[in-house]
Amino acid sequence: MGKHLLSKSTFIRGMQCQKSLYLHKKRPFLRDKISPEQLAKFKRGTDVGVLARDLFPGGVDMSPKSPAQYQQKREETAAALSDPTIQVIYEAVVQYDDVLIMLDILMRDGDKWKAIEVKSSLKISSTYLQDAALQYYVLKNAGIDMSDFSLMFVNSDYLLDEKLELDQLFIIQSVIGHTETHLEDTAKKIALCKQTLNLQKSPEIDIGLQCNEPYPCDFKGHCWKSVPADAVLYTTATDEETRFLMFHEMESKSATCSNNSLNERIEHQINALKNGSFLIDKKNLPTKLEGINFEKAIFVKALYYKPAVPVLNQTKPYQPIPLALALSYFENNSWKTSSMHCANDLSDWKKVVLFAARFLQEEKTIFVYGDSDLCDIISSVVQRPKPEERLLDLEKLLHDLDFFYGNPSGLNPFDLAVSAFLPEEKLPKNEVWLIKDLLESGTEKSSNVLKHLEKYPQLMLAMMKKLFDMA
Repeated sequence: MGKHLLSKSTFIRGMQCQKSLYLHKKRPFLRDKISPEQLAKFKRGTDVGVLARDLFPGGVDMSPKSPAQYQQKREETAAALSDPTIQVIYEAVVQYDDVLIMLDILMRDGDKWKAIEVKSSLKISSTYLQDAALQYYVLKNAGIDMSDFSLMFVNSDYLLDEKLELDQLFIIQSVIGHTETHLEDTAKKIALCKQTLNLQKSPEIDIGLQCNEPYPCDFKGHCWKSVPADAVLYTTATDEETRFLMFHEMESKSATCSNNSLNERIEHQINALKNGSFLIDKKNLPTKLEGINFEKAIFVKALYYKPAVPVLNQTKPYQPIPLALALSYFENNSWKTSSMHCANDLSDWKKVVLFAARFLQEEKTIFVYGDSDLCDIISSVVQRPKPEERLLDLEKLLHDLDFFYGNPSGLNPFDLAVSAFLPEEKLPKNEVWLIKDLLESGTEKSSNVLKHLEKYPQLMLAMMKKLFDMA
């Protein structure tokens, strides 16, 4: 059997966009840099998959150490399937129709086999069902007699109570009915992918919703390189589908972005894109800022560790654990910044919250940016009413003020706001890396991480000062 053309990941990529599949296989050097958030998801999925094996102990691990071992491991998997003494196989490598898969868990069930694919998410998505259909297609047609195919995912209601119970943490749901009914459809999709890979150049596919769904495409930078910086695609005045329709209509008519069919709000945003400026509703700005006293304000940035598998007693999957916190506040006629973390002992997370609560005892306005967890967590620890009436979310404030700034580089909301209001400032280190650094670095390096974290509330303060200057 020759080298495979497709894998599970490349098949799913092809289902999202055939051009992305072609570029991935033929022009990988055109790929965008993978975001920190996406890298974190990859690692989380791997870690959860390995943990799930403990529910089915004693298996033989077929994981290839490199792509060069794929065919070797395929042969070893075939031998294991014929060995009656082997009951469980991890990462079974199976190939059929030029598609190679590595199944998380394969268990012997009498004369047949049960397959389980592990997901780190809290629910089954349509993409996961498509993934399962492909793997079942390969397994069944490779001559492996299947009694069941299931998806295993994380139980959102599971509460850790002293000891981790994997049979309660995971939910196993059979999807064999779906996979059986999609055999023919899967074969057609595979044929389409192989046809794409036989092309001499990438297929002509217009940019569209598939650039972002179900996953952000890592060839977006290449495919969007000819999109003008003032294109309607970079506006926010209407939904994404409508923006693509407008963009392609303009292209077909060779029209400019100042087309008369555009409504006034979109035109204003396009003008801002052309001028490299930002928009904000200055008329309502004084009203929104009314009653805010800077001397009674505190700016807070928290880092949350959200493990898929609970690590602390009485916590649930993905429940946010305050890992570190930084505050900027006015004291003795000057602005100061303090910070604290519990990376060395996550069970001390309440100390981080109490650290924040100490500063929040007075009737101060609490400024955050896109943080919906802080009030609930503080209230749960200090056992008093939530300070919600004193909380001001800068992200929501900017949204209410119809803030707009072009974002062709795909910056996260905080970095985008910093770029608009404080263009002279260096963007802060991504919080995904800060969390990683805190969890992995020793005590001697944590102070450096906190310095990076302290930049967040300081930038929030600077942005608020800009808003007051504009009012």
